Amino acid sequence: MKSMKIWMKKVGVFVSCVMLAAMMLPHKVFAIEPLEVGADVTLCVSYQGEDLPMEGVEFDLYKVAEIDRFGEASPIGIFADYPLQWEDMDSAKWKLLAETLASYIERDNTAPTDSNVTDQNGIAYFPADAAEMKTGLYLVVGESCILEHKVYHPEPVLVCLPNRDANEQWVYDVTIETKYTIETEITELEAVKVWKNSDEKKQSEKVEVELLQNGKIYDTVELSKGNNWRYKWTDLDAGFEWKVVEKEVPSGYTVTIERNKTTYIITNTGKTPTSGGGENLPQTGMLWWPVPLLAGGGMVLFMIGWAKHRKNEKN
Repeated sequence: MKSMKIWMKKVGVFVSCVMLAAMMLPHKVFAIEPLEVGADVTLCVSYQGEDLPMEGVEFDLYKVAEIDRFGEASPIGIFADYPLQWEDMDSAKWKLLAETLASYIERDNTAPTDSNVTDQNGIAYFPADAAEMKTGLYLVVGESCILEHKVYHPEPVLVCLPNRDANEQWVYDVTIETKYTIETEITELEAVKVWKNSDEKKQSEKVEVELLQNGKIYDTVELSKGNNWRYKWTDLDAGFEWKVVEKEVPSGYTVTIERNKTTYIITNTGKTPTSGGGENLPQTGMLWWPVPLLAGGGMVLFMIGWAKHRKNEKN
């Protein structure tokens, strides 16, 4: 009987070792079935103002990346060519990426994948002009409008189609609520240059930024140490929409463009070398952070149990 107990303990120890070894290997954790790549998808964009639905507002849709059956995405076309950060993303970085993409899309007059205008209920449906829409990562950009001396700015947003519902199931017909900001009419703007993760010796002595008036280049200025990497435009015509972009991103850097009221913060981040083959979006469903914690905690318990086991055998 005693030998049987010893044998069972050894089996338990062996099983624990196998489980711990598996836990210590990187792996994907999928709570749901893989999505159907290339399936038809739809998007409903709801734009509700302070009191009433925002009717007659145009929204453009851009497919910026393809996704695989596990939700991993890779930028496509012109979007893969922009020097942007697509890795190690959190919610704040996704928001910055959407804002930056929207700025360069406007400057480069990039044709949208599809467009539609909100109806009397403040709803824009996709596909509209396009015959169909397929799975992918899409950027939604709405036009700004002026009402009673207030400027309504829909916030650009990146949406994965399909998306996941509360039960972690893939939903191919997605509805989103548009967020927006309200400002008084703009008559001045300031551009501020920020260097991040950068060797000062390798920084460019100057960079050029462009002021866009309704998407067209209105002015180009230089930012450098001489003007403390900033410039302010004044006496702008409030009847236009104004944006700021960096003309050419220095080699070895990525760019983000963040608007804070009347200030555009243009950040160049030094790239860090990677061993990967490309710049893909983070993998949906991959849980990396629990692995070392669980493995480490499990190993401690394993060592305690093994020590007790050896002690009982000697007794």
